[in-house]
This record gives sequence, structure tokens and C-alpha cells, in this order.
Amino acid sequence: MLSSGVIGSTRSVWRLKRRGAPGTMERRAYALALYTGQRKTDVVGMVRAHRKDGFIRVIQSKTGKALWIPEHPELTAERRR
Repeated sequence: MLSSGVIGSTRSVWRLKRRGAPGTMERRAYALALYTGQRKTDVVGMVRAHRKDGFIRVIQSKTGKALWIPEHPELTAERRR
């Protein structure tokens, strides 16, 4: 399971990936959850200012831990749409 149980199988990943037109908020939120592995509450708080030099800065709401997550190429591509 990825992303705290939000995405359960390869089949559901592909179903969700087809959902929402490229460049929409729905699709971007999905891409952030999939490619960062963060909880929904952490994804909701992500903004462009948290990106720097190919990484995304996250302070996890559950643990308070600060992370620098490498930005996946697919996530970068989705943001450019």
C-alpha cells in the first residue's frame, strides 16, 4: 500500500491516474500523494514555495518531522501541464 492506504493496488493507481484531466488540481493532488508518499493532510498543505532545487520540503503533520523529498520526474511533468 502506498500513501497511508489511499492507493491500494496497481489497478487502482492506473484508474486514478486516468481520472482528471492533466493540469487540473485533482490530478496534481493525486500526483503529489502518489509520488511523495505523504498523507492527505500533508499533501493539502504543499505549495510551490516548498519546492527547491528538485526537492519538496514537508513538515509532517503527524510527527512534526521536517523532510526534503526528491521530486519525481513524473510529478515535475504533471506540474508543467
